[in-house]
Amino acid sequence: MVRFVTALAGLFALVAVPTAAQPLTLGTTPNPAPAAVFVADDQGLFETYGVDVEVQIIATDATIPAALVSGSIALGSVTPTTLLSAVSNGIDLVVLSGTTVTTHDSKDVAILAGTNSGIAAAADFAGKTVAVPSLGAVLDVMLRTWLVQNGVDPKSVRIVEIPLPQHPDQLKAGQIDATITVDQFAQRILGEGTGILISNPLAELPEGQMASAVVAMRSWAEANPDAVAAVQAALTEAGALGTSTPDVLRAALGKAMNLPEPIIARIALPFLDTEPKVEQLDWWSSQMQAHGMISGQVDTAALIWK
Repeated sequence: MVRFVTALAGLFALVAVPTAAQPLTLGTTPNPAPAAVFVADDQGLFETYGVDVEVQIIATDATIPAALVSGSIALGSVTPTTLLSAVSNGIDLVVLSGTTVTTHDSKDVAILAGTNSGIAAAADFAGKTVAVPSLGAVLDVMLRTWLVQNGVDPKSVRIVEIPLPQHPDQLKAGQIDATITVDQFAQRILGEGTGILISNPLAELPEGQMASAVVAMRSWAEANPDAVAAVQAALTEAGALGTSTPDVLRAALGKAMNLPEPIIARIALPFLDTEPKVEQLDWWSSQMQAHGMISGQVDTAALIWK
């Protein structure tokens, strides 16, 4: 069952972590990227494979590594940028499974501008204020990469961190000029007429890049190989089921994200792929290095649990 929390306290100090015999808490944020997790939870697949997993919704992706270190959660679904940032700061995480990947057809991420912002194209972003849900996280990196690809220096744009649920009201009030957001909030902005669509940036970025991954502390994975195998099997089946049965995927997303029926019916569905690949992590690492978010090389091959 999904349990909602509004804040997460996590100190970077090692404490005991759950064993495989205990219920395992999997922390994740409420967006479409962890879709395989939501399908596995909704369809009872974790139980099918003999592991007791409780999915806990956490407000901010960036807090999940701290929770893993402290033992507040055993598993986490994080964006690749959060993973790489944590690893570059010395947190020994491993990827157990992918969840979703980007596609050129995907419309579940949108860059929107306020109707009175004066923005009509990428070139107009210079000097404007743009909201991202978390600085250094995946949508921030995506925005900066999109700006560069469209000839705009990200340093000319004021990028501010604001939680996603606040973006519609901030845009309406003119506190921000634009936002990069996910589909359920984009639908609200467009429906209220307070913003216009500038781009679905996934159409302009390389296809097949990891959007989210289920991770754990390496020490926990080494100590609980049976639980790891069960979680991987459940997510693999969830990926196949969500791909073959869109209604199952849509229902799982709506339930996990607590969406109203009209939004559930229209929400853009992500592309599920649970096989993590080194080249996916390499691409995100190269983008983060280009934007000065991490320094040095990350051994991406060592991050995928085998």
